[in-house]
Amino acid sequence: HESWSLLRKIGNQCQLPWLCMGDFNEIMFHWEKEGGTNRANRQLMVFKSVIDDCHLCDMGYSSPTFTWNNGWAGADATRIRLDRCLCNEVFWSAFPSMKILNLITLASDHCPVYMALQNQEEISDGEKVIRLEAMWVREERCGEIIKTICEERDRTIPVIESVVQKLEGCHASWNKAEFGNAGKNIKKIKGRLNYLYTSSNFVERMDEVKHLSSHLNELLERYKIF
Repeated sequence: HESWSLLRKIGNQCQLPWLCMGDFNEIMFHWEKEGGTNRANRQLMVFKSVIDDCHLCDMGYSSPTFTWNNGWAGADATRIRLDRCLCNEVFWSAFPSMKILNLITLASDHCPVYMALQNQEEISDGEKVIRLEAMWVREERCGEIIKTICEERDRTIPVIESVVQKLEGCHASWNKAEFGNAGKNIKKIKGRLNYLYTSSNFVERMDEVKHLSSHLNELLERYKIF
């Protein structure tokens, strides 16, 4: 296996913090695969021996266990934890608070894997960022409002900052009246998908998963929220 040989070569030479993250197309334990033909014990042992030889360790995860599925339902469904994060002790010591999250997928058959190097509570909010939301400019009155702001603005404040601040103040009412609380809808669908991905009857709910994923994709595309 060329990938295993490459990892061993790097592992024998690397003294720096080392992270390997992505699709390894293999599992370490039988419980990491559900459905389909069982993996041979020898395959699992070879993969684990590569990890040991490279002095790497599995960083674990939260949220869904399985990161890949074949998109089928019922008896034909297969789910596997193919994607993971491995690191050496030097990397782990450098980032002791890191967390690995398996996120829901909307289009790919693989779940995206997200690594946070710090806990959220350790990350300072800092100064509030003022930004122009893409969906604001889709509102018919946006041009008219911007024109009025430019004519009536405080001349001591830069024009761009004045426009964005004013539009930001209008955002709550726009979102509710014009966009149907897009943020809340997106959050609700994501919550439902997270529940389905971690539920024991995921394969029986595949139609609902596909429907919600499609709907969420439409919302994200419409409002350019990525």
